[in-house]
Amino acid sequence: MSRSLSSPNIDAEAAAWLARLHGDHDAAARDALDAWLAEDPAHAAAFERASEIWAILPRAARSSADEARLRPAPERRPWLRPALAMAASLVLGFGVLWWSLATVGDYVTRPGEQQVATLDDGSRIALNTDTRVDVKFNADRRHITLDRGEAMFEVAHDADRPFVVIAGDTRVEALGTVFTVRRTRTEVVVTLIKGEVAVTREARERAMRRRPRCCCSRANG
Repeated sequence: MSRSLSSPNIDAEAAAWLARLHGDHDAAARDALDAWLAEDPAHAAAFERASEIWAILPRAARSSADEARLRPAPERRPWLRPALAMAASLVLGFGVLWWSLATVGDYVTRPGEQQVATLDDGSRIALNTDTRVDVKFNADRRHITLDRGEAMFEVAHDADRPFVVIAGDTRVEALGTVFTVRRTRTEVVVTLIKGEVAVTREARERAMRRRPRCCCSRANG
């Protein structure tokens, strides 16, 4: 049975508490956080998820030491550039944003900034520093383009709408999975944290399942 997801408002509160906890805080702030956590089990669950996301991104970035390389593709592919922008529902201090997303948008973090976003299907995206992603959902697919940087994806299960991340000419498809994708000028790294994904490039496919593994390919464009 899949776990229930809390509302974006509770998630935003949890992220705010986490940001405050990692900044300047005193005993009174800690007591206030403890009181908030005790109010509702959903508060504690949301705070735990926010803490996991906070911790996973740096750890996943370090995992690239075990990368397996794929041959680069000769041609470039155009990027989707949705014209619609997104307004932040809540801006937090200490360089962290928690945004609630619609179905289409272009989302960016500046150097030194991180963003946690909740999509309307219940999936979450945690953007690391200096990252840009495009989100486009419709009735039969969930499509993400990673233009640069690194993002972690916690994918809500929906068998009728595949969740696909494109980074250069690397395609990652997942159903009910947690994984990261990191794109630089020279390579794309996919790190599986939980579940299973299929990584496809130039008619080559690599299935990743059960335990964290990563693969790397030379980025295109």
